[in-house]
Amino acid sequence: MFAGDPDCSGDAPIGDQMTPEAGHLGPRSADSLTRLRWPLIPNVLTYVGWDEKDRAYILSHLDQLVVKATNEAGGYGMMVGPHATKTQREECAARIQVDPRNYIAQPTLALSRVPTLVEDHLEGRHVDLRPYIL
Repeated sequence: MFAGDPDCSGDAPIGDQMTPEAGHLGPRSADSLTRLRWPLIPNVLTYVGWDEKDRAYILSHLDQLVVKATNEAGGYGMMVGPHATKTQREECAARIQVDPRNYIAQPTLALSRVPTLVEDHLEGRHVDLRPYIL
């Protein structure tokens, strides 16, 4: 269930119900999120492999995107385009074309850094904070 469906009535798009008719418009701006009753905190633009237009964008911008397998976690099945070789991007494109529903892509973002004690001094370390509100 998505935020925007506070009474859990099921009238918000869920999983496989994400179709153009159910409100999928491809990449969304924060403005359109609000109009569609999506979360008020804007999410990272997300391109879905099963959508023909999104897939075309993904395949033509692999060098700029992070591609994630939807059935993996912890960074497995991920390709970071700006750091990938041409061969890795070509292999990723082939996997997307074989099983487009299994992939999403997002633009790369700069992760926040926090001071971290390393032995006897502080060093900056990237942090990935994912707060969940129930």
